[in-house]
Amino acid sequence: WGPCSVACGGGVQQRPVTCWNVTANLEVDAAFCENYLPEPAPAAEQTCAPALCAPEARWSTSGWSPCSADCGGGVTERTCECISTVTGEAADEALCADWPKPVTSEVCNTAACDFCKGGAETCSGRGTCNTTAQACECDAGY
Repeated sequence: WGPCSVACGGGVQQRPVTCWNVTANLEVDAAFCENYLPEPAPAAEQTCAPALCAPEARWSTSGWSPCSADCGGGVTERTCECISTVTGEAADEALCADWPKPVTSEVCNTAACDFCKGGAETCSGRGTCNTTAQACECDAGY
């Protein structure tokens, strides 16, 4: 077999297939073998290098930033860039287009805020929670 046409991703190898007259010890027309031999001619071509090629580039992400809020829903973010697998440096995003780009922001700390937590102590138990003002409002005199 000859060399594979590609190093990866599926290529083709070829080899010469000839019809040989063993009595005369010479090559003859392929039609002779097709007409007089019971088996078909061997393959002149086969596939090779079926493994997928390594990508030229890949997505690389940073770590997540701290959440922008302690409660009530904030946002955490990270950077994402296309990196060449050859040089290790930033590459054009088109080279990473075959793979989904990772998420760069997410909602975090979605639990409702308890603005009046501990507020009862500051009002001696005499006050109300004002969620609009995000504070405990003490009754008059406290």
